[in-house]
Amino acid sequence: MKRLNAVSIVVLVFGVLSIPAQAQQFADYPAKVQSPKAKSIDFKNSPRSAKSFKTRLKAEFRNGVNFAGQFILATWGCGTGCRDGAIIDGDTGRVLFPKELGAVIDWNGPSDEAFDIFTFQQDSRLLIVRGFPGYAGSKAGTYYFEWTGTRFRLLKGIATK
Repeated sequence: MKRLNAVSIVVLVFGVLSIPAQAQQFADYPAKVQSPKAKSIDFKNSPRSAKSFKTRLKAEFRNGVNFAGQFILATWGCGTGCRDGAIIDGDTGRVLFPKELGAVIDWNGPSDEAFDIFTFQQDSRLLIVRGFPGYAGSKAGTYYFEWTGTRFRLLKGIATK
């Protein structure tokens, strides 16, 4: 009986330790959705590179707020299986180019199931990136970021082996 209890305890402890950490949830990072105050994109006070993506940025701006309550997350292709992106502040019209949105290469994950490279919601500050983020030293995986209003803060990264 003592041996059975000891084995049960070992199985229970290792079973609990092997449960993966809970993924971040959109509801954990709420954002109040607002109507954009800016009437157009402010190319004058945005980085010069914003003009290179004028058509794509304007199209997304017309669709309205889609991320973190007051922002517009715009993405476009940058080659086969590659996505680039920018964030437009709905209040000021300024465009930001966070490195976390630059040249993210597609990755299908641990199985053959395909994922969207960027997953986000209008009423949440959480951004989930699946792939090879474009900045130095990144590995394929799933990365969870919180938008602070001016930049992304890495919450958790789960790289593949």
